[in-house]
Parts: sequence; structure tokens; C-alpha cells
Amino acid sequence: MDFLLEFRRLCERLPVLFYAKIVCSLFCAIPSLLLLFAVLRSSIHANCRILLCLWAVDQMMVYAMVSWLSVHYIFFEKEYFSDDFYPVGISIRNPSKYYQSSPAYFTLFVFAVTSVRWLEFLMVFIYAGALTLSATIGAFLSNLLDITAFVTNIVVVRFSKRRDQNCHKQLNERYQVDSRNFIARAMMPVYFISSSLKV
Repeated sequence: MDFLLEFRRLCERLPVLFYAKIVCSLFCAIPSLLLLFAVLRSSIHANCRILLCLWAVDQMMVYAMVSWLSVHYIFFEKEYFSDDFYPVGISIRNPSKYYQSSPAYFTLFVFAVTSVRWLEFLMVFIYAGALTLSATIGAFLSNLLDITAFVTNIVVVRFSKRRDQNCHKQLNERYQVDSRNFIARAMMPVYFISSSLKV
């Protein structure tokens, strides 16, 4: 605990950490921007397109917020710390029905509003004060969300791999299972690195 206090005092005197956060956020925004352009030009299902576009925009907003908070800390010397946001996985229980369905605007809206409210709840705990009980509870809840997202992604990878082996039906159904499996496998290192850095 003394090491953390010393590190915090060092960061208060020399805001090198916040300059590094700004540079890292700018570099991290590039893949999200490329993903957004790739999704907009691809011919995937409307639900997948909406979710992936929202994910990319949310990630870029997180990077912008981290940069803004870092600039705010450097110039105004306030104690604000950033937190990450992670999307919900797409269900693949019935790919053929999912492929033929229309976009679920109401469900996506409910998920978006719920996630924003949950993020506000976490921010109240985390930003209430550094090294206090509320900041500890907020950090615990944030890390719990990251670990839950990582474990959920592992379950989705295993389920879609099993589903892919047993799927011998329509081409659309196989395509949905393959694309979900590819996305889930691609997100594994992202969830792992994000969870590791925050813990």
C-alpha cells in the first residue's frame, strides 16, 4: 500500500502517466476507427452492424474521455480517473432465425440506456474520492465487470466452436456461427489485456 501512495505522489508531481494515457488513447483509437469503417462497408446482418458500430463508437468515446480526463488532470489538477466500457456479446443460439430477423432497435436501446446508467453508477463510486471505500467498491465492481466479460467471451467461444461442429444446415446459419466465432476469438486478447491492466 505504501508503494501505491508513493507512486500516486510521484504522478501528482510529474504527470507523465497522463501524457502516456493520451498517447496510448490516440494509438488505441486507430483500430476502433478502422473497425467502424470496415463494419460500415461490410454486408453483415443489421443487428451485428449496429452492435459493432456502437461498440466501435463507444470505444472511441472511452479513448476520448480518457484523453480529456488526462488533459483536465494536467491543466486543472483534479483527481479524475478513467474507466473502460465493454460491450455485451451477441447470442448465437438460433443463427438462422437471427439472420432472418429484423433489427432489434428496442432491445438495443434498452441495453444502451442500461449500460449508461450502470456506468454513471460506477462513476459515482470511483470518482467520489481516491483511496476511499467508495473508490474501492467502484474499482471492484469495474474489475468484476471486466472479469465477467472475459469469462462470458470464453463461454461464447466454446459454445460457438461446438455449434460450428454440429451445424450442417443452411449457408446463412453457418455464416452467422462462423462470424460470431471469429469475433469472439478476436476479442479474447482484448478482454485479457484490458482485465490484466486494470487488476
